[in-house]
Amino acid sequence: MNLQEEARQNVQDILSRNYHLSPDRFVLVLYDQRCTLSQMMTKAYTSGITLNPHSIIDIDTVPEETVTAQLNSLPAHSLVILIQSTSFRMTSHRLRADLFRAGHMVIEHARLSYNAEEQIPYYIASLKYDTPYYVTASSAIEKLLRQNTSLRIESVLSTGVSPAVYRDVNFDGKAQGQKQATKLRFQKTDSFLITDPSKASMPPACDRERSVFSDSAPDAVLEVRSPFEDPIKNTGDFSNTKIISAGFPIGEVFTEAKNLSAMNGTLVVFGFPTQQHRTHFTDPFTVTIKDGYLASHTGPAEFQEIVELISKEEVNHAVQVREIGFGLNRNIGFKQRLNEPTAFERFAGMHFSLGLKHAMYGKKLGRKIFQKYHIDIFCLVENVFIGDTQIMKKGKYVLSDDNEN
Repeated sequence: MNLQEEARQNVQDILSRNYHLSPDRFVLVLYDQRCTLSQMMTKAYTSGITLNPHSIIDIDTVPEETVTAQLNSLPAHSLVILIQSTSFRMTSHRLRADLFRAGHMVIEHARLSYNAEEQIPYYIASLKYDTPYYVTASSAIEKLLRQNTSLRIESVLSTGVSPAVYRDVNFDGKAQGQKQATKLRFQKTDSFLITDPSKASMPPACDRERSVFSDSAPDAVLEVRSPFEDPIKNTGDFSNTKIISAGFPIGEVFTEAKNLSAMNGTLVVFGFPTQQHRTHFTDPFTVTIKDGYLASHTGPAEFQEIVELISKEEVNHAVQVREIGFGLNRNIGFKQRLNEPTAFERFAGMHFSLGLKHAMYGKKLGRKIFQKYHIDIFCLVENVFIGDTQIMKKGKYVLSDDNEN
């Protein structure tokens, strides 16, 4: 099966198995042709809606007023498919959100051009129908999160970690509401940067012969000791919801600690978004969290730029860690990478968010707290325990039948 045929099959499954598209449903396809992936996805979707009443619009060939008129005159409960090399900006809010608030079903593919040509096979594979697994796995994780008040994440640094420069950036702080960022001064050594010469030490040792996931003692451990917020799932199962809308690829369940200060320890990170909204993949580095805030990291200069961006804008100049995300998409991973970070966060592994912003749990901090940034970091995880139950071993989920029921 070639890539275009694989895309056609995956799209057909989305239409029939996720959205249960009936022959009388009106379908509007809004697309552009600015990149190879948007062209492939458009071809796949247009071949799947030929039996439906439909309209297909290349957004670059018609005036915006024409598109707006089409959107305003849609039949009730239409399906709108958005295929975007970047993002269509036509409303004061997100177009997908405006459409589902109007009662329409929505399929969105955004920022497709951000993925490299060689990543197209991974993107198309990530659309493969896997909703039964997403439902089962996310339900098992949800059940454990509701029943327990602790989470332990063990990580190792991958083989061949040899960054040219390490950065050890420290932030001093007291309790929430009194945290202040330190003024950073760096002294360069032969292999890394430090903030305090008296505390100079090499980064955690890494055995170059071991695989990414091993039986060795973890290089980093993060613990969360708190009840968790109600988990939110992104599985493509719309059977119990009024909103039938998703940004693809799918496959995720996420939460956060009810007590944000109850997160302490160290994570290993291998990717993060830049200010250009591209995932920056790098040699794995460590991020240390103290009382729910970023305390230090050994990441590259690009990561420090993100840290400073957040700390300058948010309350008390601190970098809060919020979302705890469990990606479930088995066709995206450490080796099957996507440059578009919103898509990549569905990879089969874990991610955390930096910054105070969280649309789903925003009310928790109140409107008086300025919440601007939500930037995910992608983590290299070895073992994960919710309570006493191990859900990930050597980087792979090990959800038992007992946990899934």
